[in-house]
Amino acid sequence: MRRVWQTKNGRLRVWETKDPARIDRSVLHMENSRVRISVLPADGGRLISLYDKQRDFEHIWTNERTRRLPRYYGANYDDLSASGLEEAFPTVQPCGIDGVTLPFFGEVWSIPWEYEIETDGDEAAIRMWCTTSITPAKLTKTFLLKGDEAKLTTQYRAANIGAGSFPYLFGVHPSICVTEDTQVFVPQAYYQTGFLYPPDLSEQKEFAWPELSGRNLAKTYPFADNLCVNFYTDRVEKGIYGFYHNKEKCGINILFSPKDFKSLSIWLIYGGWRGHYCAMTEMFSCWPADLRLALEQGIHETLRAGEEREYKVVYELTGDRAGKG
Repeated sequence: MRRVWQTKNGRLRVWETKDPARIDRSVLHMENSRVRISVLPADGGRLISLYDKQRDFEHIWTNERTRRLPRYYGANYDDLSASGLEEAFPTVQPCGIDGVTLPFFGEVWSIPWEYEIETDGDEAAIRMWCTTSITPAKLTKTFLLKGDEAKLTTQYRAANIGAGSFPYLFGVHPSICVTEDTQVFVPQAYYQTGFLYPPDLSEQKEFAWPELSGRNLAKTYPFADNLCVNFYTDRVEKGIYGFYHNKEKCGINILFSPKDFKSLSIWLIYGGWRGHYCAMTEMFSCWPADLRLALEQGIHETLRAGEEREYKVVYELTGDRAGKG
């Protein structure tokens, strides 16, 4: 029997269904009049849909080729991630710390999360939590909708449940749907290049947005061009970036605090990385996103025994040009 929760005024509701890709797990859905989201608690607590009901557009990209594959602790993230919205903790790159190897993309993206539903006044929330195997930590995330707002708020809390301090970094990885007439908006002028395909796409290590080797990165390119451009900054100046889809007349702004996420990395993938077509985006608490290197450079975060740290990212759906703020 399907379970349903809703606010007293009936404006927001949450319900549970079976996952058509894997009938052994449930999908949680939450909606108001403007937005509908879908979440897989048993599969890394991943958000797999952020749907604009008014404009009939899906903003979150998922990898359908890996969706039915089982994820497991310590898996290779690049091989088994199904994308959507995922989190990295306490590292992104695999690394050795104190004789222990932390896995690629950390400890939380591939494990089941517990959950509860909250409805209060004109708000509804899906709250999930998990504990980590190596790091003595509890990570909580909350997906929150309010009234008829076309906005999803995600709140995170990292807590030290051990007896001593530990180092960490934290990252959020939203994968965004793009079309061949999408415009890309990023918050500042200069970026470093990372992975490029084809490899001879550019010899530039730094470039001024949006021009890279004669290409305008503010616009998307066809799948047949077989391109992938990764660029990043470790000095975020303004915590907003976005995508606007001209034909559909809708877009998304992603807002965050540069104090929490000092690094922003964007992967514009037009066929040139494993045959995908999307924008994979990443906010990290520091760069490089390797905990061992962050420790060597003294740019990591630390949680003392009993201490907690909170983070927030907001996804704002818009019919106006994205990237404002």
